[in-house]
Amino acid sequence: MPRKLTAPRRRCLVEGGGPKARLLRWRLAGGRDQGGRDQGGGKIEFDPAHNLAGRGFYLCPDPEVIGLALRKNLFAKAARRKLTLASDPAAFIGEIEQSLIQFVITRLAAAKRGGLLRLIPSARPNQDTPNQVTPNPAEPIKRERPGQTVWLYLGSGQTDSDQTDTDQAGDSEAGDTQAVQNPDDSWLELKFPNHDRVILLKKLGLKATDDEILLWLGWDKPTQGMAAQLQIVLEQLKSLRA
Repeated sequence: MPRKLTAPRRRCLVEGGGPKARLLRWRLAGGRDQGGRDQGGGKIEFDPAHNLAGRGFYLCPDPEVIGLALRKNLFAKAARRKLTLASDPAAFIGEIEQSLIQFVITRLAAAKRGGLLRLIPSARPNQDTPNQVTPNPAEPIKRERPGQTVWLYLGSGQTDSDQTDTDQAGDSEAGDTQAVQNPDDSWLELKFPNHDRVILLKKLGLKATDDEILLWLGWDKPTQGMAAQLQIVLEQLKSLRA
């Protein structure tokens, strides 16, 4: 039997094990001379993409957890060395939020340059052409602050009838269809400070008007990894602000 694949897990410094992708990561930097010899000391760098080389430390995206880690000096204890860290938890969390926001902006700008990101002209699909844009019509958007919000829609853009047609398309396409597993269609609110919102819209080639901005990142082969990563990062931002 083929071995069942499981998502990688890492240990949060405070709360124990958890899925690696959903934890915040820092990497140990500095503390070595040009010859690579350990000189002690050093610092930690936040790694929103989980791709920086070096020993990693993980925390749950929870303000109380992060505050406790700072108060108990858990980063230094795990690294077994003195580290340079922000002493104010609020400032430390603020730096994390800003890094996550910049990560989202960079990824969406890359998707736009690659032609993978669409601007949705309306929150509801056109009933005459449902296959063009189908953000879930059964799940209305909750507009807390109309005119000041950017919404990101993650989904396949397929109706049930579309999926049935795809399933019946033939064996030659069945493998490709099964290789992509679409999540539940969902709207994610990009709650950024106003200046970051302006930066995002500028990078996407949009004007910072008073209208809501609705973006669609499809969940298919070219974008499913990016969509999954953005979904996790936006959930982390939401948890930090809870």
